[in-house]
Amino acid sequence: MRATRGKYLDISLAKKIYSNLLEENKADLIVAPEGALPVEVTNDADTKYWLKIKSIQNKADIIFGSYCNKNKSKFTNCAVSYSGNEFLFYDKQRLVPFGEFVPLYWLLPKTLKRFADFALGDGFIQGKNKLPVDLSIGKIGINICFELIFPEQIRELTMEGANLLLNLSDLSWFRSNLVKKQFLAFAVFRA
Repeated sequence: MRATRGKYLDISLAKKIYSNLLEENKADLIVAPEGALPVEVTNDADTKYWLKIKSIQNKADIIFGSYCNKNKSKFTNCAVSYSGNEFLFYDKQRLVPFGEFVPLYWLLPKTLKRFADFALGDGFIQGKNKLPVDLSIGKIGINICFELIFPEQIRELTMEGANLLLNLSDLSWFRSNLVKKQFLAFAVFRA
């Protein structure tokens, strides 16, 4: 079982769900949301093989939200794609305060650090790669969730040649529809 947004989802269950959904769709580009594959994908050969097979079977580029390991203890919220016999990765640049990292963590007293490690997000680091992902259908400018609200980041992707802008978000854990409507409004302005 793997943790995802405070809940647990077995990677085999995620693969089964998405395998069934992929059978129903015939498209040139298949996209699944942020965290769709609740596994550290960079070192998971089985999941990478599954992505490759699904891409080949569907004759499509595939982009799934997952987690990538950048060092021994920290991860990035990432998008992994398979296209043209290679895996490509985009790592989230802008992290959500208190969701993916704790601001000024080093200033917290030891007792609060233990609470922050347990209750708040402190397991992610910023990604470094900013360029669009070059897939068979064109250059895709990927951003993940919270990054959508930063116009300069989206503008940089278009200036680097992105033909399509793609935001991977899992907004299901927000109770309010207001947040979902705000994200949609941001997406309209970024387009």
